[in-house]
Amino acid sequence: MSSVPPQSRSIEGRGSDLLDGRGGSNVADTTKAPRYLYYRLYTKDGAIRSINPIYANNEFIGRTISRLITPPHTALSVKNHLCKIEGFNAATSSTLIGSFLSTVAMEASARVPLKSDSGPGLSEDDPMILVVEPKGDEKRSLPLKQSALPDSVPHEPRYRLCQHSVFPAILVGSHTSAVYYRIYNKGGAIATKMSFDTDDEFLGRVDTLSVTPPHTVASLGSRIASAESVVKNKIQLFKDTDGDALMNDRYVSRMR
Repeated sequence: MSSVPPQSRSIEGRGSDLLDGRGGSNVADTTKAPRYLYYRLYTKDGAIRSINPIYANNEFIGRTISRLITPPHTALSVKNHLCKIEGFNAATSSTLIGSFLSTVAMEASARVPLKSDSGPGLSEDDPMILVVEPKGDEKRSLPLKQSALPDSVPHEPRYRLCQHSVFPAILVGSHTSAVYYRIYNKGGAIATKMSFDTDDEFLGRVDTLSVTPPHTVASLGSRIASAESVVKNKIQLFKDTDGDALMNDRYVSRMR
């Protein structure tokens, strides 16, 4: 008969399971970083703020944990989850786009791989895109409590503008990119609301991240119209100031 009390044997047994035979631990590391899904929100007129931002100084980038999304992970289940956490009701019309490089929206039944280090929305630099079309009287539900948020790493924009650039022009800087443009009516150039140069009030600029994907002539026109408070269907975008050719989507693709 063993002289070791049952409780001691139980403890001893559990302890022996933790050994690898050489006196070391054989316990697998069960702590695993969550798989985040980063996203940005848009309407047809441009970017909108997230009510669950991850940075205090950048309210346009949000994220969620993939395990909180109802399986199976499809474009529809991702849309439903993002709409819920962003305060939109289930009836809100929305589309999901895989990334800034995507040219079409995802089908509702399309599978969205959200495991390990693969799939869309892996980082804030390559987020998924949710485009919503809320009704005119629809109000978003606000979170009950917002915890303190860190600041994102500041990137000071450094734009390169060559002497012979034409407008609208898409110019890429070291850390950011922008669309430069001029606005005209029948009488000539008019001052832009997005002017940034004290010596040229007729030159405007919008961040490409504020333009709703997929980047097309229509989405670029909507963004500029929204920024300048002009009627969208009255806008024509020309490739350059010569005004000989209207812009096409191939030209706008330079934004991606």
